[in-house]
Amino acid sequence: MNALSLRLAFGILLAVSAAGPVRAGYSAASDPSPPQIYLVAARNLTEAQQMVQDVLKHHPESAVGHWVAAVLDARAANLLVASQELARAQQLAPGLPFISPVAVADLQRQLAKAAGASPPDEAHVASANAGTH
Repeated sequence: MNALSLRLAFGILLAVSAAGPVRAGYSAASDPSPPQIYLVAARNLTEAQQMVQDVLKHHPESAVGHWVAAVLDARAANLLVASQELARAQQLAPGLPFISPVAVADLQRQLAKAAGASPPDEAHVASANAGTH
């Protein structure tokens, strides 16, 4: 697992711990948690993507769900979809306060690099996140 994947995984784990028992739009009784989805992704990315899509069918307003979808889509090189999912997560939870600013910056950098744009620097992302608290 590379450094980017580890930081994104850490961001997902922070999302779960910060979201509390309800897990920011996930149903504790029936839906898989982000760490469960990420563990499945380690062995079967397509299955993990389907799991997240199922969660989003039940919880279309889940910023955490859209964040996880963005991470998985980026990992699958579905960069346009990943960008759309990231934008939706940011729309639902401006600044993505439940995700490590470093993980957000890493994903934005990965998507911007693939698109040929200049990625935001970590200081900019951190200051944007600080303004949402």
